[in-house]
Amino acid sequence: HLRALRVPVVEWAGRRGIPVTSPLGANGSGILCIRPPHADRAWHALNDAGVVTSLREGAIRLSPHLYNTVEELERVAGLLDRAL
Repeated sequence: HLRALRVPVVEWAGRRGIPVTSPLGANGSGILCIRPPHADRAWHALNDAGVVTSLREGAIRLSPHLYNTVEELERVAGLLDRAL
């Protein structure tokens, strides 16, 4: 479930050439870190939209869990797209 949740943001990052700084695949966890340009601006846009994330070392840290949905992560990808 956690790996499926990450798909919209991972695909968004791939289309935009945004580095994913957390491990993916079998070694990955539910946590997803991306390093967009102007990460602080993107982080503020997510925060202003009510999305709880962390900004650490220039990367946005998303921690989706069991109670999140793919649709919520699709929304995150859309918010990131508009923020950058």
